[in-house]
Amino acid sequence: MIMEKVGRNDPCPCGSGKKYKKCHGASNVVEISPELYNAELERLHSGLFAFAIDEYQFEMEKVTAQYLQPSLQNDEERMNSYMAGLTAWIILYEPIMDGETIFDLFYKKQQKKIRHERVRKAFAAWSVQAPSVYEILSITKEKAIW
Repeated sequence: MIMEKVGRNDPCPCGSGKKYKKCHGASNVVEISPELYNAELERLHSGLFAFAIDEYQFEMEKVTAQYLQPSLQNDEERMNSYMAGLTAWIILYEPIMDGETIFDLFYKKQQKKIRHERVRKAFAAWSVQAPSVYEILSITKEKAIW
């Protein structure tokens, strides 16, 4: 992997949010661990869904009832996919309390606990991503078509 030279006052590539000179620049060792970031994002993902169910299950069920699709009731696989997408949409976009979403409320509680700046930015970006569900039509070694 080729890396560009990092300037002393540039953000440290480890994702800490500190200047390079105050972080890994002092030792000239930069550790970038995707596994570390992915583990923290997975912890946040799991925590978000647990928080949603533990704290807002009743509110989520009320919203879900408004969007039920009777035409899917006889197709368990499609209904499960629909409900997964709907649940993600409710968590990310449906105002639950004082105009805030479940994601907003969870993020406020977790923001200071997120160890890496890169993870914080990635997680915060989830609130502007649209949940999507795709049907895979075919798959090869090179690509999937949906």
